[in-house]
Parts: sequence; structure tokens; C-alpha cells
Amino acid sequence: MWRVLVVEDHEGWHRSLIRHIGRAGHAMKGAYTCGRARELIEEERFDLAIIDVHLPDGFGFDLVADFKVRNPRAGVLVASAYYPCEAAAQRAREVGADWFAASTGENLERVLRGEPPECNPSGRRTLEDVKVDYMHSVLLETRGNRTAAAAVLGIKRQSLQQMLRKSTTPRD
Repeated sequence: MWRVLVVEDHEGWHRSLIRHIGRAGHAMKGAYTCGRARELIEEERFDLAIIDVHLPDGFGFDLVADFKVRNPRAGVLVASAYYPCEAAAQRAREVGADWFAASTGENLERVLRGEPPECNPSGRRTLEDVKVDYMHSVLLETRGNRTAAAAVLGIKRQSLQQMLRKSTTPRD
């Protein structure tokens, strides 16, 4: 049985992860914010952390080092539907995460078995994928600040919002 820390601010995903981890026979603790996650990291030891990138009071990438210091043998999965790009995967590796996945749901089973998640199973990349990757990498550089990202991209914030909505909507 693993002790799993889930740091996810989206209530629906949070509950889903808790149920899934419990059904797999693992113990878990959950946090909706960086602040609460830091408290749990100080209080307990874990075997695995599943950390969302965008949290209400900070950036999930900032939690990885703290978690690894207190749990050096544990695995860390950084996940985000908002930043499904190579730049986010690279940043996750730089801060010490073991895995990055654009979709926690599809990859949780693999991670619980100790296997790496699949980030892009098809391997096909379109011009649209490259454009979305660049947009998300700028968003990462601005720490999720959409106004600043829009300024760097030279577009209106509303246009960026619309493009983000399209990029997270499943395509046929």
C-alpha cells in the first residue's frame, strides 16, 4: 500500500483521484492549495505525489522540491490539462518530477503501477499542436499570468482565453 499526496484544486478531479486511489488500496491525503500541501509534506511521509500545475495560491512546480526533500525516494507526477506541452514536461523534469502528464485520469493507473505516463500516445504533431505548445510555454514563463502571456504573444487577453478553451477541448 502506497501513501499518496494529491494536490489538485479542481474539486471534481480531486474527488475522482481520491476514489480511484482508494479503490486501488492506497492511503491518500489531499490538498487544494500549495499552502495546505506544504503542511502535509511537513507532517507526513509519502510514496507518491500527484501535483497539479495551476493552483489558487501558487504553482505546483514549486512544491516538487519541497516534496522531494522530505520524501527523497518517492515519485512525483506533475499533471495539468492547462499546460499540455513539451515546455511543461521539460519544466517538470527540471524541478525534479519523475513524470509529467497532460491528463491525470488516463495516466493514473500507469503511475500507480510504477510505469511512466504516456504524454502523446499517437506521436503525431500538427501545426496547431506546435502553436498550442508555444502558447502554453509562454503561459508557463509568466507563471500562469494570462494578461502577461497575452502581452508576450502580442494578442488580446480575450483571444488567449479563447485559444486556451479550444486547446483543452477534445478534438476529433
